[in-house]
Order: sequence, then C-alpha cells, then structure tokens
Amino acid sequence: MILCYCYSRFSRGGHQLKNEVKEIIITGGPCSGKTKGIDFVKKKLEEMGWRVFAAREKATDVILGGVRDLQELAKKDPQKYLELQKSILQWQLDDAKNIRNLADIFKDEPRVILYDRGPQDNKAYVPEGVFDGFLKELGLSARETCFDFDAVIYMVTAADGAERYYNLANTARSEKDLQDVRDLDARTLAAYIGHPHLYIIDNSTDWNGKLERLFKAVLRVLGIPEPLEIERKFLVEGFCDEIIPAPFGIEMIDQIYVDIPDKGFGGLSGKSRIREVARNGCPDFYYLAQKSGGASLVRGEREFDIRGQDFDFLMRYARSNRMPIVKIRYYFVYKYQYFSLDFFVDPSWARGLYLLEIELLDENDKVELPHFLNIVKEVTGDPEYTNSAIAKKR
Repeated sequence: MILCYCYSRFSRGGHQLKNEVKEIIITGGPCSGKTKGIDFVKKKLEEMGWRVFAAREKATDVILGGVRDLQELAKKDPQKYLELQKSILQWQLDDAKNIRNLADIFKDEPRVILYDRGPQDNKAYVPEGVFDGFLKELGLSARETCFDFDAVIYMVTAADGAERYYNLANTARSEKDLQDVRDLDARTLAAYIGHPHLYIIDNSTDWNGKLERLFKAVLRVLGIPEPLEIERKFLVEGFCDEIIPAPFGIEMIDQIYVDIPDKGFGGLSGKSRIREVARNGCPDFYYLAQKSGGASLVRGEREFDIRGQDFDFLMRYARSNRMPIVKIRYYFVYKYQYFSLDFFVDPSWARGLYLLEIELLDENDKVELPHFLNIVKEVTGDPEYTNSAIAKKR
C-alpha cells in the first residue's frame, strides 16, 4: 500500500495571488546554533508584529522522548533505525500540514513558519538511496520535502571554523569526533543543493554576527524592508559540466517575457517574467517575477509561485520584441558560497553563453570565485548581460 503525503501549499482561486505564508527551513550540522538562532529570529520578528510559528526538531524530540540510542541503533539494529528515520520523516510532513492549517487562521496578519530542520534533512542520516526509497513508498518527491519550502537557511556546524565552541556534552547528540561531525554537516548541506533560495551562514564572524546574518537572510526571504535581489554576475568561458564539484543541483528553465495589462492577473500588471522550471527530476514549477533596477548590483524583485494554468494564461501577453529563453542552471557550493551557473540554449544567438551568479546578503559581502572556472570578467551592472537584453530580438 502506498501512503500519499502530497500536501500542496499553493491553493489559489482564479488568478488571485493570495497572501501565502512564507515557510523557511533553518537547518545545519550539530552545534550549528540553529535552534537558538530560531529563538532569536522568532523574538525579533514578534517584536516587529509578525505571527511566528516554529516547528520543533523532530529527531531531538524522538531522542529525548525515549530513543536516546537513536544513533547507536544505526549499527546495532539497522532495520529498526531506518523505520525510525521514516517515522521522523512522516512526523515532519504531518507537522508541516498541521502548522500550515494553523497559520491559515491568521491570513489577515503577517506570518511565517520556521522549521527546525526540514524533511530533506533525513537524507543525510540514512545510506545512499534509502531516502529516495522512503519517498517512493510514501508517494512523494523532493517537491514536498524540499522545493515547496520558500527558502532554506543553512547554519554551518561550529566543528568547522569555530571548533572551540563545539559542545560535545549535548545529550541529544552522539557525534564525538569533529571530522565525523563535519562529514555529517556536509551531507546535510548536500541534501538541499539545488533549492533556488539556499543561504549558507558560516562561522566567519563571532556568534552575534552569525545570528545577525541569519536574521538578515530571514528578512530577505520575507522581503523586509522591501523585496530585493543583491547579485553579482560573471562571464565564464570554456566550461564543461564534469568540472562542477559534486554534489550539484540542476534545473531546466523556460523563460518568457510578458507585459500584463492593468488588472490582467491577480492585481499585477506591467512588464514581468514567467518561468517554467523542471528541477532535480521534479517538473512543473511555475513562477512570475517582476524586477526593477536594470542591471545594477541591487535590484527590486518580487516573485510569486503560480500554477501551470496561470502560466498558460499569461503566455497571451508575451512581448513581441522578446524571444523565449531556454537555459540549464547548475547550483553548487564553493567555500560555503552558493553559486548558480546558467548555460543558455535559446535564443540561438545566446547559445553557448555561460553566466555565473551569486546572491549576496549585503552588497559588500566578499566573494571568492571558484578556481576551476575560466572567469573572463565580471558583468554585474552590464546591461548587455541581463536576461531581458539576451532575449531581445535581433
């Protein structure tokens, strides 16, 4: 028997864009500070008038609730251990459904759901291939366990870069060797590579600085004080996908430029971009975005999840002076920086173009470029390399 846990967040009537609650996974390796970080963020947002729903870490509840030997069971009784991991996954999905229903009661308030670990975390705690087996058995895909969440904020373990603060005495944790912890940290991060909104908070600052960067990432997701995109862009030549470090995420993007008339779609109008995305084997993600600021480093950006039928409806407003863009996007991590690399397939005049991008939390953030890429020059601010300019009919 297949149990189906397919919970859709996106229930819109007609073409009305509802005030959907934002859902943010805050995760990381052992002793990364994520749980205290969630408490910090929750308090700050509540002081700003937000209704904050916080989902507890389920694995810790299992451990403290009677299964203190959870990690030991992985060696002593692997079958029982895997059953526990599958139960944790189901519990997380049920909890997410219940919290979403609770949040729906407060549609007239600014609200957000913060998850202490997400369903995709389980992939790091079982042998390769087992998590995919869980998904198949439950009738799920990475859509429900990863991509349906608005953002993932990853806090790096103190065992990597802040070793003297690593707490080996925490009874809800059994990893005693720092390298084992770093390996687990890397596996957990790898589980989320490919999510379009992944923010990595490393140990390059002190604890207070780490908390402030976490809070800044949450504000970015919520569009506070305004929806912004801070992004640097680089031209790359001589690329082949074999040189991208594993693990990496990949998606196929079909992008159309439209001009929506007044009241043409859910109260939105004007020049916009719509996308159909197939992501890591999960097809049919649809987005509508409006940007301002041209090619500058800091731009205004509003993005909405839409349905396939909305995408088809908006196609009627396609701009006659723009061609569709088709591109393959690779996501990868280099020195705790999250990069995306676009390979343009269409239009024909852009075929073979590679653009490397990195989204920043602050325009002064330092960027260390991947040594394995042949980066020709930075093109941030160059109007020739905006997607809209690339799509312009020749």
